[in-house]
Amino acid sequence: METTENTITLAGAKAAFIAQVKDGAICPCCGRHAAINRISINGSMVHFLEWILQYNGWIPVQNHAPAWVLRSNSHAKMLYWGLLDRLPTEDGKGNSGVYRITAKGRLFLSGQISVKKYMLVYNNISLIPNGVGENVTVFQCRGKKFKKEEAVL
Repeated sequence: METTENTITLAGAKAAFIAQVKDGAICPCCGRHAAINRISINGSMVHFLEWILQYNGWIPVQNHAPAWVLRSNSHAKMLYWGLLDRLPTEDGKGNSGVYRITAKGRLFLSGQISVKKYMLVYNNISLIPNGVGENVTVFQCRGKKFKKEEAVL
C-alpha cells in the first residue's frame, strides 16, 4: 500500500478493505463496519409469501401485515431471490414499504421451481444474483427457522 505518514491512497484503502470485508472490516473512509452476509431463505419468508399471495398487486406491508410479519422483518430479503418486488419511491430514495409477489415467487410457492439456499449480500446488493448453495424448494423451507450461525460466513 502506498502511504505518506498516516495517510493511504484511495486505491490502497480500497484494496485493503476488499481483502478484509469477507470476515468483516471497518471501512477506512467512513468508519462503518462492513461484511458480506450470507442470507438463508427460511420458513418466515415463505409464510410471508403465502400471506402476500392473497393480495392482488401492491400492498403497504407496514399498514396491513400481521404482527408476526413485522416482528420477523425478513420479508424484504426475498428481493434478493426475485420472489418479491418493492415499489420504488417517487424520488427514488428510501424504502416505500410497498411490496408484491413476483411471477417467480408464485412459481416458487406452487413448488414448480426451486431457488438457491443462500444469497451473499454486501451493502444491500446480492453479489451473486442467482445465489449459492444447493437448490431448495418451498417444501424444504417451510418450518425452517432463522439460525444466526448460518448468516455468518
